[in-house]
Amino acid sequence: QPWGNHNGGTVLFGPDGYIYLGIGDGGASNDPHKNGQNKKTLLGSIIRIDPKAQENSTQHTSDQPLSSHSTDSLAYSIPEDNPFATDDSARGELWATGLRNPWRMSFDRETGKLWVGDVGQNKWEEIDVVEKGKNYGWNIREGTHQFMGNETQENTTPPVFEYGRRMGGSITGGYVYRGKQIPHLVGKYIYADYLSRRTWALTTQSKEVESATSIKIAKATPLSISSFSETPDGELLVCGFETPYARTGKIFTLVQEHGETRK
Repeated sequence: QPWGNHNGGTVLFGPDGYIYLGIGDGGASNDPHKNGQNKKTLLGSIIRIDPKAQENSTQHTSDQPLSSHSTDSLAYSIPEDNPFATDDSARGELWATGLRNPWRMSFDRETGKLWVGDVGQNKWEEIDVVEKGKNYGWNIREGTHQFMGNETQENTTPPVFEYGRRMGGSITGGYVYRGKQIPHLVGKYIYADYLSRRTWALTTQSKEVESATSIKIAKATPLSISSFSETPDGELLVCGFETPYARTGKIFTLVQEHGETRK
């Protein structure tokens, strides 16, 4: 990775038993190496790997330029149904591309959909439902808006929702709520913004961006929320810091109190 920011974010086991990892574009501004649109690198992507290394399976060496599918020994292997598993012009680990800084992501325990909060650069934060082989546009666009040059967006997938700087400046992706303690939030995607210290519930009525609406569920809190987690019964935990640069964090449970949702 060429710079120190936009590092790897969340590591998850998917419903299929494979590991999913969100990786930033390598850092700096504007994605100067165009990693988000380069299938020869793992930067700017979601990858999917099998934690079990299998002899003679499809594998990569860590800095392999593009002899692509080596069988050198690794601690993991590449699932055969990955979108680029047999593509010699791409890294086989790739599940989706075109992401800037997919800091937090989660699977909906009911539908299996992969939700990602991708941190923007200048103007837009975005929420993506990530699917196999899709390109989510960075650095051609930020959110649904043209960002660099005049390259076409027709082969990119737009976010399900975006918001601008009036609402915040660094999205923290959360979870689709599937608990029982807050009935009116069931099925809604809960997320936050680290800088504005706000928390929202996103309702999507279809797959179209225009049909997504955001409902604020808590006023500005004393926490800069850096992460969410989910208990075995589907309730949500919130992790945050008293200031954006504090070293000591706190963990809260999201609960309903006196008819309102509070932390």
